[in-house]
Amino acid sequence: ESVMKAASPTVPMIPFAFVLSDGDFKPYEFVHAECESAAHGLELVRNSLEFLEEMRSLLMKHGVKDILGIHILHREHLGLEMHGTIETPGRADGELLLRPYTEERFQKFARDSQDGNTMHQVMWSWCRKRVPVSHECTNGCVDYCSHCRHCRNHCNSHREKLLPLQVEPDDSVYARLPEYDYATDKFILGLAADNRMGVLQEVRELIERHGLEEVVAVDLKHRHFQMPSGHVLLEERHIEAQESVMKAASPTVPMIPFAFVLSDGDFKPYEFVHAECESAAHGLELVRNSLEFLEEMRSLLMKHGVKDILGIHILHR
Repeated sequence: ESVMKAASPTVPMIPFAFVLSDGDFKPYEFVHAECESAAHGLELVRNSLEFLEEMRSLLMKHGVKDILGIHILHREHLGLEMHGTIETPGRADGELLLRPYTEERFQKFARDSQDGNTMHQVMWSWCRKRVPVSHECTNGCVDYCSHCRHCRNHCNSHREKLLPLQVEPDDSVYARLPEYDYATDKFILGLAADNRMGVLQEVRELIERHGLEEVVAVDLKHRHFQMPSGHVLLEERHIEAQESVMKAASPTVPMIPFAFVLSDGDFKPYEFVHAECESAAHGLELVRNSLEFLEEMRSLLMKHGVKDILGIHILHR
């Protein structure tokens, strides 16, 4: 693998990526100076004046000088897969992670593309002796973070804000839930038995694929009564009596969300339990760290037109 991150230009380095600016090819990506293939390639390119002039003319003729440029091949260490490499967010803020293409990674990002995320090829080469020969970037650096205008898939600093799962109490969420009769009529009576079981089977497969079957259930979203303004639905657990009571409570009480409905593209909480419930806290942490699961669940509910009546329930009872 390779990691791209910010560094001081005082570190010995070799440029390998160039963009045409003010009539000259200028470097914007570098690799440590011990990379022999980058050093060798740079030397060959610097001695190819005619090539550089023709490349400059070609890019300007087609009006792509601001988006296409020169890349010196140097990543032989990323495997022997001819398809190339895949670029994803790194393990820390301001990092990119480059790894060899594998079918498993490709299928993962193919699934993501169904949720609006995209993966585009962003490098092309025609070599016959060296690999990798291409490079693919998830989201293609075109899906921008609304907080910093960086590529959404490359923005770790705002990933918390970009999670499609909110945890802060909002009394308006419960108020928008459908009535019990509407929810049951739509799902139980409105869908043929085969269609209903098909939806539940897809949900089950999704949950099991992500190893969350001991953590997550789906439930029918509904409300039985009106909620006082400024209150949320809080569960009181009476452990010795083996019962729980759901009732209105002020959101100032320490609490953990466990039931979520899809609203405005995000899973928003509408039922809570007191903060000392360890199983709810543990389950919430697992779900919040399962971004791919959340995105796939969102797509599934929207695909079947049940996002208003089915949602996520964290097991805790």
